[in-house]
Amino acid sequence: MHNDLITLLCEQSGHSTLTVANRFFYDKDRVNIKTPFLEAISSYGCGAENVDFDAEQAAVNRINAWVKTSTHGKIDNILNNISPLDVSFLINALHFKADWAIGFSPGLTRSYPFTIGDGSIKQVEFVNADRVFNFSQTAKYNLVDIPFKDSTFSLSFIQASQTNTEADWHSAIRPEDYINLFENTQNERAIVYFPKLKLSYENDLIKSLELLGVNDAFSPNAADFTNLGTASKNIFIRQFKHKVVLEVDEKGAEGAAVTSIGFGIDSLPPSFWFDHPFVLVLRHIPTNTMIFTGYIADPSI
Repeated sequence: MHNDLITLLCEQSGHSTLTVANRFFYDKDRVNIKTPFLEAISSYGCGAENVDFDAEQAAVNRINAWVKTSTHGKIDNILNNISPLDVSFLINALHFKADWAIGFSPGLTRSYPFTIGDGSIKQVEFVNADRVFNFSQTAKYNLVDIPFKDSTFSLSFIQASQTNTEADWHSAIRPEDYINLFENTQNERAIVYFPKLKLSYENDLIKSLELLGVNDAFSPNAADFTNLGTASKNIFIRQFKHKVVLEVDEKGAEGAAVTSIGFGIDSLPPSFWFDHPFVLVLRHIPTNTMIFTGYIADPSI
């Protein structure tokens, strides 16, 4: 099932491209990996590579080089060092690139105020167009869904409706809310403004997962990874790093040449200004799989 989904997501159409790569790096002198574990990760398309962690800088360079190659140069590194306690690293890399189905004119891009999460205001550049869009409006949320060139993927901008005054509205969005917004879009004229984005986010997810109730895996006393292999000490998770970069502009995600088309009629359509914190969703349309979700509180960072 997992492999079937990855195959569907990564099918190359000649337009949108999605690359998903997995790699398990380990030092055979620090951990004795069991064959069933290697077979299990292989079934998920994950290769394994033995690296000498005692040659720390060379090992860091090797792992970071794989990350850079797998993300087509968008992420340069994920590791800064390898400690004597590290025995292995399981790394997942994702890269997406696409042109908009209909591009946006760079000549219309203007600087406007954006009210960031703490209420202060910053000037940022806004991409905009007056044309036919896919959008939906509910009592709580508004959504504008913009497809990429082959209509396999789309990027959705979600904001709280004018009547939704919840401070943490973005945390309250449920899976059924997403589905309702996606399934009830209308294809009509609208005026849409959204900020150009060049985002980078990095975090160690251990604290986040502990808040969700995942604790044993990070404890040297409680973790049980005996099916992975054996080492001189009990194996537990010491690092859980996550790093994302995303660029969105007039051309698409990560940039490529497109043609801009404008429409003009004499009545004013709905306007969607994403000039305050919003949710961003990169979606695989045929399977409704969310490849990327993010809460954008400050697009200038």
